[in-house]
Amino acid sequence: MDDQNRGDVIAAVTTWLDHGVATPEALRKEMDTIVPVTREDVRRNPALRGQVQDIAHRLKRLSITLESIARATKDAYIEFGAVCKNVGLASIPDEILAMIFNLVLAYVNGVEKSVSRTWRAAVKLSHVNQQFRAVLLDCPQFWTNMNSCREMVKSCFPRTKGLPLKVNLNFFHCVELGECLFDPVLAELLPLAKHWGRLGILVRRLEFRAWKLKCSTGKTLRHFDAPLLEELALHLHTNPGYLDPPSLNLDCSRWNCPSLRSIKAFNSFPLNLPSLSSVTDLYVALKVDEENIPEIFGEIKKMQNLQNLGLEIANILHHSDIVVYERFEFSQVKHLRVITELHMQNNDISPMLKRSIFSSLFFPGATEFVLELTGDDFPASYDEDEDWNQLRIRDYYFNGEINRIFRHVDQFPLVEVFSLKICLQLRDHCDSAGRSEVYVPLNMLPSLKHWHLILDSNARFEIKEPEVPDEAYTAEEELVARRVAGNAFPILDSITLCAQEPGILAELVGEYLLEVKRHGGWTGLFELHIKDVNTSGRDQVPVSYVGTEVLDWCEDMVNRDATERD
Repeated sequence: MDDQNRGDVIAAVTTWLDHGVATPEALRKEMDTIVPVTREDVRRNPALRGQVQDIAHRLKRLSITLESIARATKDAYIEFGAVCKNVGLASIPDEILAMIFNLVLAYVNGVEKSVSRTWRAAVKLSHVNQQFRAVLLDCPQFWTNMNSCREMVKSCFPRTKGLPLKVNLNFFHCVELGECLFDPVLAELLPLAKHWGRLGILVRRLEFRAWKLKCSTGKTLRHFDAPLLEELALHLHTNPGYLDPPSLNLDCSRWNCPSLRSIKAFNSFPLNLPSLSSVTDLYVALKVDEENIPEIFGEIKKMQNLQNLGLEIANILHHSDIVVYERFEFSQVKHLRVITELHMQNNDISPMLKRSIFSSLFFPGATEFVLELTGDDFPASYDEDEDWNQLRIRDYYFNGEINRIFRHVDQFPLVEVFSLKICLQLRDHCDSAGRSEVYVPLNMLPSLKHWHLILDSNARFEIKEPEVPDEAYTAEEELVARRVAGNAFPILDSITLCAQEPGILAELVGEYLLEVKRHGGWTGLFELHIKDVNTSGRDQVPVSYVGTEVLDWCEDMVNRDATERD
């Protein structure tokens, strides 16, 4: 760079910093004297032509030099950017960074649905830099998930720092051998049983010979000592298409888990588990034809520490004999949740079996009852050669399903909070000829104070009692105790409605409140809470009404509905 170009660059930078002008002042003045010159002047004056060419040359060199400086500065900034990022990350407190990692791993687990993928994501994060590694290793909760992967056990266990492990075991029911087999990693996990905090067992059917699976579960899981174990989940994966579903015959009589508090059992139940007496939360999913129902309910009856009971009853697609059960009274249960599915075929035996099951169940101590009913419009056994119109259910009598559950006046005597949730999403092939009916058996809930009704459905419901209160059409069905309706009329403190069209329930609420007035129970303090669910499934901002406002809302909704129908 010659002295003239150097001087121009320094002058340009100075005048830019001082005045925001890029051209050096002396050069700009020289340019100003030439601008008014005409073409004829330039053509006649060779010295003027040389002056113009010299200015253009100086401007070009100045531009090239400044562009080179800018480009080099930008490259240096980009190169130094990695250091800047490290400074930014280093300024994040370790507690916040741990929260970020927790969100990332939770997202991976939610997307991948795999414990091993989550673990591998944690390993990758720990390899980013020393700070990431230190934070991850200092958070043992990121390493407590153990499943059928030897590499995971060896890598994660030293990092758990004594925190209880979350163990997930996959077993396989081998059809050829007629027994349940396990992955060899169980041999490495069993010595760590004293560190187990949660144990999940999933059993799947295996069609082919599994040469990698060594021993039967009965021989291996016959005895273990897990003093920290608080949660147990058993899931027997069944498929309606299999005539011989998988089985899990576990002898739990020598399992030592005194801290056990929660059990989730799907299609399997640990009947001889000594720690059942300490369990406070139990969720049981059974098929209506489960042959061990008497034994299972008998064990539940003896679980005196049980507070929360979830009971899911699933339908079947084959015929089964009706069984009459003895009375089972679960006086210790305070919070009850029942889940059933409306039968899908007109000749389904499931309703009769459910009627028999619930006729035997009594909950004299329950104060909260959540009832979830689902419906489906597609028969699982549908064959293209069969008549679709004969197979599919076009009428959804949830009121009949409710009567199969509410069987006796003394079944739920102390329930103060009752939540009824109905989930039914009709598909495009459904026409408008079908009926959807539901009702709330207030006469069977004498102590009720708060009632919640959630209609998660695109169907329009009629609020009415079933035309046939009880279903007993054959001599076999007559063996089940008849439904005994109550005559209670509870005075509610509040009603909560959650539906796409909550206005369809206005007549029901209005009639109830008028009946309250006739009984002399009106205080003006009654509350109505409305949660309008739009088609996207998101709750809108809830609206509440008190006293006479509730009556006004009911009247407005009834009038609006009548106007729309006209």
